[in-house]
Amino acid sequence: MQNKKTIFILFAIIVVASGNVGQAKQPTRSNSGLETRTNQSLSSMASNSFGRHWWATSNEEEKEGFLEGIDDCFTFDMKPRRYLFADYFTKIENYYHNVHSTGNSRRELSVEQVAENFGSSITNERDGEAVGRRDSLYWMNVSRERKIGFLEGFFSCRFSFGGNHSAWREPIAWYVSKLDIILARNVYSNVDDKSEKNMTIEAGLHDLKKASGTHHD
Repeated sequence: MQNKKTIFILFAIIVVASGNVGQAKQPTRSNSGLETRTNQSLSSMASNSFGRHWWATSNEEEKEGFLEGIDDCFTFDMKPRRYLFADYFTKIENYYHNVHSTGNSRRELSVEQVAENFGSSITNERDGEAVGRRDSLYWMNVSRERKIGFLEGFFSCRFSFGGNHSAWREPIAWYVSKLDIILARNVYSNVDDKSEKNMTIEAGLHDLKKASGTHHD
């Protein structure tokens, strides 16, 4: 039985690594800057890098993943949230379209700042709904572009609070491939052990940094 389980887990990891898992939505538009960004280290990112130009050169999957990553950054211990950044995809799209079409020369806002402006203008839109962090099941069922966007959003938000930027010096693509293995192993180990919880992406990153011998912050 143990051998069968081991083979099953290894097969799952291979499938995830090949990008053919789940029913992930396919990218709807070419993403000219994606491969360039995946070769950049996480530590080289700053929140103001993700503004109108980034939005215009990214496809829908990467954008949605980015907003979900910011949401995860702001999610703590299932505390209620008034709003989620991912709720404002269309409003952000319209905002940048209007800035471009009107030639508005005012200081360009980052995606996070635009979403915060929309969120600050509402009152209890989600009525205090408790929100948990995204986990291994989410990761296994989204596209590579969405995973990249998630890490971009999560870390641009995390770095805005300070922290040890230099600890995250590998390319984004490296973290995606390592998380594919760690989170797939978690999901398929739960096939026989129903009591084990799905690992959050944040926990997977924490384990990844511990394994690499560097400090997680």
